Amino acid sequence: MHPMSAPLFPEYLLWVWFALTALSVAYVAWDLFTSTPKMKVVKWG
Repeated sequence: MHPMSAPLFPEYLLWVWFALTALSVAYVAWDLFTSTPKMKVVKWG
């Protein structure tokens, strides 16, 4: 393989990024439903 055709970063880093993003979204959603007393106001905002 030619050195110039290699990607700038390994492909697995993209999957790590997606996994961390999914975990972050899940945590924020869980926290919103369990800890926020005024969820409707937050949704409206």
